[in-house]
Amino acid sequence: MTNSGVPIYRQLISFYKKKILTQELAPDVRMDSIVRIMSRHKVSRDTAKRVLKELSEEGYIVKIVGKGSFVTSTKKAKKYGEW
Repeated sequence: MTNSGVPIYRQLISFYKKKILTQELAPDVRMDSIVRIMSRHKVSRDTAKRVLKELSEEGYIVKIVGKGSFVTSTKKAKKYGEW
């Protein structure tokens, strides 16, 4: 991520939204875990949790207790204003 003045969590949310909307992360694919986001992007646990929480609240992913987070369909994600 860059030092653009945009908070890192916002940069990560945009990063994952782009991957979902371009179907680089296809529907029903397991989303990166908190630990994976932490290690891949060198961020804190709180930052990784916030990224997943906001993606879930915006309809890009769905969290399933005990299984993880999964990408929703792009059709569902589109209604939240990225197109």
